[in-house]
Amino acid sequence: MWDGANPKVYLHDEIATDKRDPTVNANGPIYGALEASADYMPVVDPTRNSASQVQLQVRDPKTPSEADTPPAQPSPYWGTEAIWTSRANAHSFAMDRQGRVWIAARIRPNQTAAFCQP
Repeated sequence: MWDGANPKVYLHDEIATDKRDPTVNANGPIYGALEASADYMPVVDPTRNSASQVQLQVRDPKTPSEADTPPAQPSPYWGTEAIWTSRANAHSFAMDRQGRVWIAARIRPNQTAAFCQP
């Protein structure tokens, strides 16, 4: 049907409506989460027969990339190439009553809270 991403990413999650009111965003765009694979949100619009992407950004440029970790095993398709490049690691979508999309995503490097440090 539509291809809103590329062959090196995977669709982790998607949202099309407010789960509390399924009439929200009726016939509207469907938003996807690529989790660790890339830093954009694929958007498919079934009424316009179109696909687009919304770029995701992290606040801190020092946020690590998934590409920093080599694959545990070679892929039959990609070999040892680190194809996942996400820094935001966006996942777990929600849509509110106004049709706004909310995303759980990383915005900075992982930090250990001061009270947890020795």
